[in-house]
Amino acid sequence: MENNFCDISVDDFVELFRNAQVMHSTKVKILKTHFQCTEHTATARQLSELLGYKNFNAVTLQYGLFVKSLALEFGISKNQQNFDWLFFLMDFIHQPNEECKLRLRENTVQALRKIGW
Repeated sequence: MENNFCDISVDDFVELFRNAQVMHSTKVKILKTHFQCTEHTATARQLSELLGYKNFNAVTLQYGLFVKSLALEFGISKNQQNFDWLFFLMDFIHQPNEECKLRLRENTVQALRKIGW
């Protein structure tokens, strides 16, 4: 899927992460856990295990809602059709015969470091 989220500046993400209401919710733990993973990359199944969810569907749903809230606060239109909100912060890495990996984009990682993570 084409998107311009790679072009969002680190400073814009820093401002969002410092000011977004959702960053004060319990769901921020998903992003923190993902950030702490090796190379900021994990499968949904790995995240669910690290966070104690029963299955990856639950973590994917909660992560998606969290990221959607961030994207909406940033000003992304909520009328996106067939859009996976996770693309706002990360890329999906598809390899043959492997689970899809979620990798936080470099601008996301740099912004999280700037806010002290």
